[in-house]
Amino acid sequence: MNTVKSFPNNLRFSTFTYPSDGETVAGVMVAPTGNGPFPVIIYNRGGRNGFGAITPPTITGFLADLASAGYLVIASQYRGGPGSTGKDEWGGADVNDVLNLLPIIDALPNADAKRIGMVGVSRGGMMTYLALLKIDRIKAAVTVGGVFDLQRNAAQRPGMSEVFKECFGGSPASMVERSAIHLPAPATIAPLLLLHGSEDVRVDPRDATELVAKLPNAHAVVVEGGNHGLTNRWDVRMKEILAWLEKYV
Repeated sequence: MNTVKSFPNNLRFSTFTYPSDGETVAGVMVAPTGNGPFPVIIYNRGGRNGFGAITPPTITGFLADLASAGYLVIASQYRGGPGSTGKDEWGGADVNDVLNLLPIIDALPNADAKRIGMVGVSRGGMMTYLALLKIDRIKAAVTVGGVFDLQRNAAQRPGMSEVFKECFGGSPASMVERSAIHLPAPATIAPLLLLHGSEDVRVDPRDATELVAKLPNAHAVVVEGGNHGLTNRWDVRMKEILAWLEKYV
């Protein structure tokens, strides 16, 4: 890992690349200074390719806010993203880019690999849910404006149909495979908090309220007046995320 800078003095920012299914994928880490070990948050970004990528404002904003609460935060740009090879499949094989962060976490001396939480925003909410179905090491997870019904999303946002076609073909079956709403409910799943804004025009709040009804250990909070990702209700977003993770991680 290559340490780029520290900001503020109690945090350290690093970038790295790692192997994932034969691809080279870029990642980012923000951690408190000191030896730790610190509990871990895997952050799953939204967007695709370069859109929604983890940028300096993301690092000095959201990731630094999480790290300032005492967490080691690690995130993937996904295959096809900046600094990464391969094709973004929007919830296909690129879910492995999230899972393949685990060996890195296990090797970090300042990470408490037994205490891992996960946070996903928008498309990252879908990535979070799909990852939870594959592994049982995540103590708790939070999604913000998560996409859990791709067919509804495509119907409400016509431009997304083209995104889905480009990324994974866009067939009804492939959308269902990525949609938590349409997948069988697992018997057990990590405690999951679904945050959503009532005024989200990119992802219908019903994605959260319908999903929570079929899951054990899940809770939905629809924030009145909140936009997509709750960027206009940052205080509520951070308060809810940190309270959930503190309770379960």
